[in-house]
Amino acid sequence: MPSFYISTLNRGNETQGRVDALSVEARLDAGSANSDQKGANNIAKRSQERIGSAFTRNSLPQDFDDQEILYETCTVSNASQLSVLAPKLQSLRIKDCESLDVLPDDLLDGSTSLKELKLMNCSDLRSIPYPPSLTELYISKCRNFELLRSSKSRENLSFIHRLFIGNSCDSLTTLTLDLFPKLKILFIWNCPNLVSFDVTGVHKGDFPLECFEIRDCPGLTSFPDEGFHTPNLRAFTLSNCKNLKKFPNFIASLTSLLTLFVLRCPHIECFPHGGFPSSLILISIAYCNKLTSQKEWGLENLKSLTTFNIEGGCIGLESFPEENLLPRNIISLHISNLKSLKKLDDKGFQQLNALCTLKIDRCDVLQYLPEQGLPSSLNQLNIRDCPVLTPRLKPETGKYWCKVAHIPHIEIDDKKVGQPWYRY
Repeated sequence: MPSFYISTLNRGNETQGRVDALSVEARLDAGSANSDQKGANNIAKRSQERIGSAFTRNSLPQDFDDQEILYETCTVSNASQLSVLAPKLQSLRIKDCESLDVLPDDLLDGSTSLKELKLMNCSDLRSIPYPPSLTELYISKCRNFELLRSSKSRENLSFIHRLFIGNSCDSLTTLTLDLFPKLKILFIWNCPNLVSFDVTGVHKGDFPLECFEIRDCPGLTSFPDEGFHTPNLRAFTLSNCKNLKKFPNFIASLTSLLTLFVLRCPHIECFPHGGFPSSLILISIAYCNKLTSQKEWGLENLKSLTTFNIEGGCIGLESFPEENLLPRNIISLHISNLKSLKKLDDKGFQQLNALCTLKIDRCDVLQYLPEQGLPSSLNQLNIRDCPVLTPRLKPETGKYWCKVAHIPHIEIDDKKVGQPWYRY
């Protein structure tokens, strides 16, 4: 894919004000590795002329479109005068231009093939023109960047399929999703002033979002209760949203959802009132301190759920899992860092007759296994950093050895039980 890369030059003196010099790297794929000899000779010839060369200009050479050009570097003497980009350019990356504030509004007018735009570590950059052909936008460490500065910007983002915003766009407080009617992947990281999502105009069955991830957004306190119709959503992650108080109720309507991660959201007290979609195959919960009432989780009817991970939080939880908490089809269960956990519940485990893998780590006071033993289906048992339980699993002499000896693969503190070198 034809691509173009802009970064600051390594210079002894800092650039003042508007960037007056940029390093430009352009790369194009050469096509198939089985190119004919003539093509190979042309590539070699052009490589001799252009690889490692440095020259000053305000536009790319027109033969940049030639698929035989592999690599080229040059110096743009004045970023504000960079006026021409190759029409067949498909990828543009601007990186480490910390004094660059704007690019000409008509810079990308002729770039009818540009699909991917990456802006990285440009702290003063406020805006850039979007070509209507753009399908992927990646913004990282551009704090002053204004995502939707003009009506033209909004219009030209309507074909975006992938949107990544990280450590950027401090002015962004509300993200209006119906501005991106083609959006399939949305990642938002560390946007401290983002407080809400506007789903007005997102009609049922129309929004194609497939992957939605939100991390480190302390201003976010809730989601819209209605109107967030995303029937194609397959993966949803909430991480480190410290002031999020209410779990999104729209989760129940996500009939294609496969994976759900809820990590470090300490103020979420309960899961959605409508329950979870039956399509889920994996749920992972970590450090959600107020999630303690297992009976209200409503997991027992999730017939597709095969993997459940729980880590940290759940303060005061002494026994896990409650009877009928988990569906019988669970294959993999990971329990980690539950500081109050003392025992594995007898009835809760006996119904898990499909369980193949059980991992338990950093449960400091865990001391009791189920009295009736672990499920006979279990193929792998991993125990790590459980100081009270570990001595009870000592081969031959440990209190619980007879309850786990049937398991083919056992690791305790990263050592395989049964190997000649294994010792406590």
